[in-house]
Amino acid sequence: MTPESPERIAPLPSDKPARHVVITIHGIRTFGMWQQRLERMVHATQPTNEFHHYKYKYFSVLAFIFPPARWLETLAFRKELRQLLRDGAPARLDIVAHSFGTHIAAWALAGLRPEERPTVHTFVLAG
Repeated sequence: MTPESPERIAPLPSDKPARHVVITIHGIRTFGMWQQRLERMVHATQPTNEFHHYKYKYFSVLAFIFPPARWLETLAFRKELRQLLRDGAPARLDIVAHSFGTHIAAWALAGLRPEERPTVHTFVLAG
C-alpha cells in the first residue's frame, strides 16, 4: 500500500450514530410538562435522539409585557444554544417551541451571526 492509495486516506467509519438533537422550549405561565412527554413518545420509536429541554422560571404575563425580561430570556437561551453547538453541529437539529418559547427560539436564532447559525431541519412553533 502506498501513502497515496485511497485505503490510506479514506476516513475511518465512526462507531457513533449521527447526532440528532431535539430542543424543546416551553411557554409562559407553565413549567413545560409536555417536554418530557414528547421525549418519551419520540424515544419509543427513535431512542437515539438527544433531547435538550430549555427551561426557565415561571414567566408571568406582566414579565412578558416588559421587553427587557423577554430579551434576557432570549439571551440566556442563545447562550445555551451556542454551548450545545460548541460540541459540534448535529447531523439533524429540530426545535419544538410553544407560546413564548417560539419568541425565544426565533429571536435567539436571528441574533446569531450567520456563520454560527445552525441549520434547523424541523422547526415546530405552536401558539
